[in-house]
Amino acid sequence: MIEQLHFAEVTSSGWLLLLPALLGLAVWNYRRGWAALHQRFSPPLLSKLLTKKPQPVLRFGLPLLALGLMIFALMRPQGEPELAQATKSGKDLVVLLDLSRSMYAEDLKPNRLFRAKEMVKELIGALKGERIAIISFSGGVKLVCPLTLDYNYALNSLEQAQPRDLIKGGTQTGLALKAAIGMLFYDKAPKNRQILLITDGENHQSNPLEVAQFAKEKGVVVHTLGIGDPAGATIPTEEGPLTYQGEVVVTHLDEASLQQIAQITGGYYLPVKTKQVDMEMVYRKLLSQTKAQKGEDEKVFIWQEWYLWFLWPGALFLLFSPGGSLKTPLHGRGKKGS
Repeated sequence: MIEQLHFAEVTSSGWLLLLPALLGLAVWNYRRGWAALHQRFSPPLLSKLLTKKPQPVLRFGLPLLALGLMIFALMRPQGEPELAQATKSGKDLVVLLDLSRSMYAEDLKPNRLFRAKEMVKELIGALKGERIAIISFSGGVKLVCPLTLDYNYALNSLEQAQPRDLIKGGTQTGLALKAAIGMLFYDKAPKNRQILLITDGENHQSNPLEVAQFAKEKGVVVHTLGIGDPAGATIPTEEGPLTYQGEVVVTHLDEASLQQIAQITGGYYLPVKTKQVDMEMVYRKLLSQTKAQKGEDEKVFIWQEWYLWFLWPGALFLLFSPGGSLKTPLHGRGKKGS
């Protein structure tokens, strides 16, 4: 059974450390409350006030069990692995996905970010043996999905990538490019390595052209996909268009920098702007037209998501946790022996 269970988000297991602390706090609070009742009321009167004998295990055991199950659900348990044969073409593709605030602009419907994620999904669906990784960025950088041949895992990871994962604002394109090279292309073995940068091109406080030169020296090709209206668009918020120092913020597609990044590394610039794009065509243009290293067949496990098997029991345990055991609230001070 253990071999059939796998956790995709092991880092969430840190939350399990809360359970012993909460258990200790619950036991301490229960004993303190029970001692206070014995000080205020005589045993005969206390037995009349209680509808039934207290059950501390059910009283705080069920909520803690529910919390534990929900933490296991966060860890994304997976099971029923199916062994599949994947043909490795020797090509690696890293998608850099811009999650900055400007990607909420609605010059593409419903917004730039939604369309960008849909493009990545279509691209993953077109892959045939290439390893893919996904990195999200704004003012910071996060590895969403490491290099993998498991395209279902890549799709699930992409679905979970949200701007709230990156607390720091801004658009650090150069930092994201450098992270992709450092995280995923660190070895010196000759490989066909490519990066697809999907962004509106606006860059703050980083030097992507300098990093592009570094990528070229490492033999990494960077393709850029420009999304958004060059004429500009506002960024919606709950209070209306985003403003800065009293002025409405207008975000523009910066084509010039994206063209330069692609040119330096020998990649393509794809001016999507506000149009639809055939990502299968992008796949053929980016990957199929370049010679791959000789690859080998690789066996990979395709896992089924099991988190619902933990989430639903946890919700039911929380729902049916017992409430208070006293007939009526105790007001005022009781006297022992009264």
